[in-house]
Amino acid sequence: MSTNGARKEKMTAMTPDVYEPYFSKVTDVCLKLFDIGETIDPFALLTRLMTLDGLPMHCPVHHFIMPATLLTTCLQRQGDGVATLRRNLEEAEKRARKVLPGFCGFYGACGAAVGVGIFFSVITDATPYSSDKSWSWANRATGQALMDIAALGGPRCCKRTCYRAFQSVLPQLNETLDIVIKPPTSIQCMQHQNNMECLRTACPYYPETEQATR
Repeated sequence: MSTNGARKEKMTAMTPDVYEPYFSKVTDVCLKLFDIGETIDPFALLTRLMTLDGLPMHCPVHHFIMPATLLTTCLQRQGDGVATLRRNLEEAEKRARKVLPGFCGFYGACGAAVGVGIFFSVITDATPYSSDKSWSWANRATGQALMDIAALGGPRCCKRTCYRAFQSVLPQLNETLDIVIKPPTSIQCMQHQNNMECLRTACPYYPETEQATR
Protein backbone atom coordinates (compact mmCIF):
# COMPACT_ATOMS: atom_id res chain seq x y z
CA MET A 1 0.00 0.00 0.00
CA SER A 2 1.25 3.47 -0.87
CA THR A 3 2.00 6.04 1.83
CA ASN A 4 -1.02 8.09 0.78
CA GLY A 5 -3.16 4.97 0.79
CA ALA A 6 -2.03 4.04 4.28
CA ARG A 7 -2.77 7.53 5.58
CA LYS A 8 -6.21 7.47 3.97
CA GLU A 9 -6.98 4.09 5.52
CA LYS A 10 -5.86 5.29 8.95
CA MET A 11 -7.91 8.49 8.71
CA THR A 12 -11.11 6.80 7.58
CA ALA A 13 -10.71 4.15 10.30
CA MET A 14 -10.87 6.72 13.10
CA THR A 15 -14.14 6.78 15.00
CA PRO A 16 -15.96 9.83 16.37
CA ASP A 17 -15.30 8.48 19.87
CA VAL A 18 -11.69 9.64 19.58
CA TYR A 19 -12.77 13.25 19.28
CA GLU A 20 -15.96 13.22 21.33
CA PRO A 21 -14.67 14.78 24.60
CA TYR A 22 -13.25 17.80 22.82
CA PHE A 23 -16.54 19.09 21.44
CA SER A 24 -17.86 19.64 24.94
CA LYS A 25 -14.52 21.10 26.07
CA VAL A 26 -14.71 23.72 23.32
CA THR A 27 -18.21 24.66 24.44
CA ASP A 28 -17.21 24.81 28.10
CA VAL A 29 -14.27 27.13 27.43
CA CYS A 30 -16.41 29.47 25.32
CA LEU A 31 -19.25 29.64 27.85
CA LYS A 32 -16.97 30.21 30.82
CA LEU A 33 -14.99 32.92 29.06
CA PHE A 34 -18.21 34.60 27.89
CA ASP A 35 -19.66 34.47 31.40
CA ILE A 36 -16.64 36.27 32.87
CA GLY A 37 -17.68 39.35 30.95
CA GLU A 38 -14.26 40.62 29.93
CA THR A 39 -13.76 41.60 26.30
CA ILE A 40 -12.87 38.48 24.39
CA ASP A 41 -9.77 38.41 22.22
CA PRO A 42 -10.89 36.11 19.37
CA PHE A 43 -7.39 35.19 18.27
CA ALA A 44 -6.40 34.27 21.82
CA LEU A 45 -9.58 32.19 22.09
CA LEU A 46 -8.91 30.46 18.78
CA THR A 47 -5.38 29.59 19.89
CA ARG A 48 -6.58 28.39 23.28
CA LEU A 49 -9.14 26.07 21.71
CA MET A 50 -6.66 24.69 19.19
CA THR A 51 -4.22 23.90 21.99
CA LEU A 52 -6.61 22.10 24.32
CA ASP A 53 -4.69 19.46 26.23
CA GLY A 54 -4.60 16.29 24.13
CA LEU A 55 -6.42 17.70 21.12
CA PRO A 56 -5.03 15.98 18.01
CA MET A 57 -3.03 18.11 15.60
CA HIS A 58 -5.51 17.30 12.85
CA CYS A 59 -9.11 16.42 13.69
CA PRO A 60 -12.70 17.42 12.84
CA VAL A 61 -13.10 19.25 16.16
CA HIS A 62 -11.45 22.18 14.36
CA HIS A 63 -14.58 22.37 12.19
CA PHE A 64 -16.43 23.37 15.37
CA ILE A 65 -13.63 25.46 16.85
CA MET A 66 -13.89 28.00 14.04
CA PRO A 67 -17.61 28.85 14.39
CA ALA A 68 -17.38 28.55 18.19
CA THR A 69 -14.64 31.18 18.30
CA LEU A 70 -16.54 33.58 16.05
CA LEU A 71 -19.91 33.09 17.74
CA THR A 72 -18.47 33.66 21.22
CA THR A 73 -16.71 36.83 20.11
CA CYS A 74 -19.46 38.34 17.98
CA LEU A 75 -22.38 37.56 20.26
CA GLN A 76 -20.54 39.25 23.11
CA ARG A 77 -19.96 42.34 20.98
CA GLN A 78 -23.60 42.37 19.95
CA GLY A 79 -24.63 42.34 23.61
CA ASP A 80 -26.33 38.95 23.58
CA GLY A 81 -26.64 36.83 26.70
CA VAL A 82 -25.05 33.51 27.58
CA ALA A 83 -28.31 31.65 26.86
CA THR A 84 -28.13 32.83 23.25
CA LEU A 85 -24.51 31.76 22.99
CA ARG A 86 -25.30 28.32 24.41
CA ARG A 87 -28.12 27.85 21.92
CA ASN A 88 -25.95 29.02 19.02
CA LEU A 89 -23.03 26.80 20.03
CA GLU A 90 -25.32 23.78 20.20
CA GLU A 91 -26.56 24.44 16.69
CA ALA A 92 -23.05 25.11 15.34
CA GLU A 93 -21.75 21.90 16.90
CA LYS A 94 -24.59 19.89 15.39
CA ARG A 95 -23.73 21.21 11.95
CA ALA A 96 -19.96 20.99 12.36
CA ARG A 97 -20.18 17.33 13.33
CA LYS A 98 -21.46 16.60 9.83
CA VAL A 99 -18.24 17.92 8.27
CA LEU A 100 -16.26 14.70 8.08
CA PRO A 101 -12.56 14.13 8.84
CA GLY A 102 -10.38 14.86 5.83
CA PHE A 103 -13.07 17.00 4.21
CA CYS A 104 -10.36 19.24 2.72
CA GLY A 105 -8.81 16.50 0.63
CA PHE A 106 -11.74 14.13 0.12
CA TYR A 107 -14.39 16.75 -0.70
CA GLY A 108 -12.39 19.81 -1.69
CA ALA A 109 -13.80 22.04 1.04
CA CYS A 110 -11.67 22.61 4.13
CA GLY A 111 -13.65 22.30 7.35
CA ALA A 112 -12.22 25.55 8.72
CA ALA A 113 -13.79 27.43 5.80
CA VAL A 114 -17.04 25.51 6.15
CA GLY A 115 -16.92 26.47 9.83
CA VAL A 116 -16.87 30.12 8.81
CA GLY A 117 -20.00 29.50 6.77
CA ILE A 118 -21.62 27.71 9.69
CA PHE A 119 -20.92 30.76 11.84
CA PHE A 120 -22.54 33.17 9.40
CA SER A 121 -25.51 30.89 8.89
CA VAL A 122 -26.15 30.46 12.62
CA ILE A 123 -25.67 34.08 13.66
CA THR A 124 -27.90 35.39 10.85
CA ASP A 125 -30.48 32.56 11.03
CA ALA A 126 -29.83 31.72 7.39
CA THR A 127 -31.54 28.71 5.84
CA PRO A 128 -31.62 27.21 2.33
CA TYR A 129 -34.79 29.25 1.81
CA SER A 130 -33.37 32.60 2.93
CA SER A 131 -33.99 35.31 0.37
CA ASP A 132 -32.19 38.07 2.22
CA LYS A 133 -28.47 38.77 2.34
CA SER A 134 -27.70 36.10 4.95
CA TRP A 135 -27.66 33.28 2.38
CA SER A 136 -25.13 35.19 0.31
CA TRP A 137 -23.02 36.17 3.31
CA ALA A 138 -22.59 32.56 4.45
CA ASN A 139 -21.63 31.33 0.98
CA ARG A 140 -19.36 34.25 0.21
CA ALA A 141 -17.53 33.92 3.54
CA THR A 142 -16.98 30.21 2.95
CA GLY A 143 -15.85 30.79 -0.61
CA GLN A 144 -13.40 33.53 0.31
CA ALA A 145 -11.95 31.44 3.12
CA LEU A 146 -11.52 28.52 0.74
CA MET A 147 -9.73 30.70 -1.78
CA ASP A 148 -7.41 32.10 0.86
CA ILE A 149 -6.69 28.64 2.29
CA ALA A 150 -6.10 27.19 -1.17
CA ALA A 151 -3.56 29.91 -1.91
CA LEU A 152 -1.31 28.45 0.79
CA GLY A 153 -1.37 24.97 -0.72
CA GLY A 154 -1.40 21.57 0.95
CA PRO A 155 -1.01 19.21 2.62
CA ARG A 156 -3.50 19.35 5.44
CA CYS A 157 -2.85 21.38 8.56
CA CYS A 158 -5.81 22.22 10.76
CA LYS A 159 -3.86 24.95 12.54
CA ARG A 160 -2.75 26.68 9.33
CA THR A 161 -6.22 26.58 7.79
CA CYS A 162 -7.91 27.87 10.95
CA TYR A 163 -5.48 30.77 11.14
CA ARG A 164 -6.08 31.63 7.51
CA ALA A 165 -9.86 31.29 7.76
CA PHE A 166 -9.78 33.58 10.80
CA GLN A 167 -7.85 36.24 8.88
CA SER A 168 -10.14 35.83 5.89
CA VAL A 169 -13.38 36.45 7.76
CA LEU A 170 -12.42 39.62 9.65
CA PRO A 171 -13.13 42.12 6.81
CA GLN A 172 -16.50 40.47 6.20
CA LEU A 173 -17.49 40.77 9.87
CA ASN A 174 -16.97 44.51 9.56
CA GLU A 175 -18.77 44.79 6.25
CA THR A 176 -21.81 42.62 7.00
CA LEU A 177 -22.27 42.62 10.78
CA ASP A 178 -20.56 45.93 11.64
CA ILE A 179 -18.24 44.11 14.02
CA VAL A 180 -14.67 45.38 13.94
CA ILE A 181 -11.94 42.99 15.03
CA LYS A 182 -8.37 44.06 14.56
CA PRO A 183 -6.21 41.35 12.99
CA PRO A 184 -3.34 40.08 15.12
CA THR A 185 -0.05 41.79 14.37
CA SER A 186 1.69 38.43 14.17
CA ILE A 187 0.60 34.80 14.00
CA GLN A 188 3.22 32.22 14.83
CA CYS A 189 2.28 28.57 15.16
CA MET A 190 3.72 26.89 18.21
CA GLN A 191 2.54 23.40 17.25
CA HIS A 192 4.49 22.90 14.05
CA GLN A 193 6.71 20.33 15.74
CA ASN A 194 3.66 18.05 16.07
CA ASN A 195 2.89 18.14 12.36
CA MET A 196 4.70 15.61 10.19
CA GLU A 197 3.41 17.40 7.08
CA CYS A 198 4.37 20.90 8.21
CA LEU A 199 5.36 23.24 5.38
CA ARG A 200 8.01 24.76 7.65
CA THR A 201 9.42 27.97 6.18
CA ALA A 202 6.86 27.85 3.34
CA CYS A 203 4.09 28.44 5.88
CA PRO A 204 3.40 32.09 6.77
CA TYR A 205 2.78 31.06 10.39
CA TYR A 206 6.04 29.20 10.87
CA PRO A 207 7.85 30.90 13.80
CA GLU A 208 10.41 33.51 12.86
CA THR A 209 12.80 32.14 15.46
CA GLU A 210 12.69 28.76 13.73
CA GLN A 211 13.18 30.31 10.30
CA ALA A 212 16.29 32.11 11.53
CA THR A 213 17.94 28.80 12.42
CA ARG A 214 17.35 27.23 9.02
